[in-house]
Amino acid sequence: LICARSQAEVNLSQVCQKKVSQKMLLSVIFSLAVAFVTGQGVNDVQVRLADGGPNYGRVEVQYGGVWGTVCDDNFGKEDADVVCRDLGFPEATEFYHDALYGPGDPSMPIWLDEVACKGYESSLKFCPHDGWGVGNCDHAEDVSVRCLECATVRISGSTTHQANYMGTYTMTGQTSGARPVYAINAGFHTYLHYVEGASQWCVGPTLGQLLCGITFDDTHHYADEITGTAEVFDGAQWVVSPQVQVACEGVTGTTIDCTFDDDLCGYIADHKTNFTWTQNRGPTPSSGTGPGWDYPTGQGGYMYIETSSPRQPGEVARLISPRVGVAGPACLRFAYHMFGTSVGQLSVYVDNRKDGWSLAWNKTGDMGSVWREDRVDMEGPGIQVVFEGISGNGDSGDIAIDHIQLTSGPCPTACQTVRISGTTPLLADVMGTYTMTGQTFNARPVYASNAGNGLFLHFVATQEIWCVGPTVGTGNCVTYTPGLNQYAEEITEAFLYHNGVTWQEAADVRITCESAKNATFDCTFDGDLCGYTTDRTATFTWTMNSGPTMSPDTGPTGDFPTGAGEYLYIEASSPQQAGDTARLVSPQVNVQSQSCLHFAYHMYGDGIGQLNVYFKPDTGVSMKMWSLSGNQLNQWQNGAVEIAPQSLQVVFEGVVGNGFRGDIAIDNIYLADGPCGANDCSSGPCNNGATCTDQATGYSCQCALGWIGTTCDKDCVTVEITGSLALQIDRMTTYTATGQMSGGRPVYGSN
Repeated sequence: LICARSQAEVNLSQVCQKKVSQKMLLSVIFSLAVAFVTGQGVNDVQVRLADGGPNYGRVEVQYGGVWGTVCDDNFGKEDADVVCRDLGFPEATEFYHDALYGPGDPSMPIWLDEVACKGYESSLKFCPHDGWGVGNCDHAEDVSVRCLECATVRISGSTTHQANYMGTYTMTGQTSGARPVYAINAGFHTYLHYVEGASQWCVGPTLGQLLCGITFDDTHHYADEITGTAEVFDGAQWVVSPQVQVACEGVTGTTIDCTFDDDLCGYIADHKTNFTWTQNRGPTPSSGTGPGWDYPTGQGGYMYIETSSPRQPGEVARLISPRVGVAGPACLRFAYHMFGTSVGQLSVYVDNRKDGWSLAWNKTGDMGSVWREDRVDMEGPGIQVVFEGISGNGDSGDIAIDHIQLTSGPCPTACQTVRISGTTPLLADVMGTYTMTGQTFNARPVYASNAGNGLFLHFVATQEIWCVGPTVGTGNCVTYTPGLNQYAEEITEAFLYHNGVTWQEAADVRITCESAKNATFDCTFDGDLCGYTTDRTATFTWTMNSGPTMSPDTGPTGDFPTGAGEYLYIEASSPQQAGDTARLVSPQVNVQSQSCLHFAYHMYGDGIGQLNVYFKPDTGVSMKMWSLSGNQLNQWQNGAVEIAPQSLQVVFEGVVGNGFRGDIAIDNIYLADGPCGANDCSSGPCNNGATCTDQATGYSCQCALGWIGTTCDKDCVTVEITGSLALQIDRMTTYTATGQMSGGRPVYGSN
């Protein structure tokens, strides 16, 4: 009986097919009881070696807080390898039945029987077995193992002769002359192996034969034990080279980070696969595929899979990282290059010693001749990574990786909105916020200007630049900056612009993450969107403007309240059609107390559609909280919506009406503490004896003689125009407020 890890109970009648004895049934019940009582499950499994040495002894397993042993029934090399790797050793060299290092304490349970590992698992808990506490063994059958202390060695010492043979070599699992075979990690068909007839270790391309570039006069069983003198073939004769040495290079490192410029940083090749990754500098041998240089400097090395003959489609190469201890979440960053008409697949697998191996990342096919960077979230307690390359259908399928980094904490979320800022006069139209559109080009996001000016921030792979221009994917740039960064907020290089004669550096132009600002709803839109972004799933976008809109008899003549600043509006003229929508989305704001969202709106024209305000909480669907349709006269008016304490975004939606005289504008958004208050005559808004009249969207005040203003709170009712002694001299006189309004302002009549 093999229980799923999440099972809380078992139908014991299923066990009858195995003819389980009463003793075994009691063991099952005991096992489940221990896990239930302690509240611990398979995630708490640990392993140790007892009554031996650091790398050998009786296998003991802790489950549910209780230590027990493992039965030797059908226990083999694959099972022993898993035990040793769990303890930090490369693999097992021996496994022993019949309690070679003594039986376990009689009080200990025998936790596992009939273990059947495949050999790649990171812990016995991931291997099939009869069940925790299920078995027919006694402690005379406790299994023991001996672990290998060194599976990877480094040959070093020669910079002149046979320099290509210098490097790291890892056990392949094969043997030659009853000794393990080691294969080079940075290449193919180069082995460190033992030639029994010559009683020598040999470095060369053919196993078991004395076709060598380097030999060691030594008969030790493992390569890390070699102490014999080396001889190196210089092209004409053999030369004694005592400086050439073999030393252990452990696979357990302290970091996963590697640039592959000088060495492999403890990464090893999986020699059980079809071929291996190759370390390289400069372009790969095949044309039309692979990188031309490393990432990011262009001066160092990288790893790649060579897919030319003898490779066949579907063949696999794996590169295995050291295992590192990590507390909590971590972020793996790496650069990859997948260019060519027959590119296959690149995958990243992760084992954290808790959940077993899992696919963490995967890409397939040609992605252009450019290095890209990506991030993968993962979590400890112990992380090991495998980069797997699969050859495609042809020799134009080289895949490369480089610049691997593991940092603590979760991967940063890509900034959705960035700000380009600076004071260069010729780039004034470029300044502002840009938001991800959801599109990608050359595996990088495309950002669109929120000012509605048709500009995009995008990556141009052929020129290796980030470009601000009207056409995505081309070098038609208003300004640009060199770099291979994956996201815009990572750009650090200076921008360049054309001054009419030549390209020059815009020293103070920078990109920052707009999302990093303290979020607020407040905005006057005077040259700044304040973190508001365009919803690219809508039909069109809001436009920033000053002065009147393009169409007559619609839209405001200036902003609110000064008339001199800027505002946002929807242009209802062609190509917009009736029912088209534009949505403006605020930053996510955490409202701490009952508040009122104020905004100014202008809805003038005989083709006005609708203005809607939605609340978009961080959980749940958007809710319409305010709506107004039709012509509201040629004046700015005040809107208000109450907000209860919550985290949310506010969405302003403009809907096109029937005709081009349908421009809708908004401005001067701000959040005030406390409720909004009644927006009708019941709150007594009119002052100084004025008459209040309820309207569909609020109220209006008819002021008493001598008072003016929206709420009749101003008492300067007579003004004088002076200054001209010739032109329009008959207009130079006093004017008194009539009590009428025009454009939301009082009308004054000549005296």
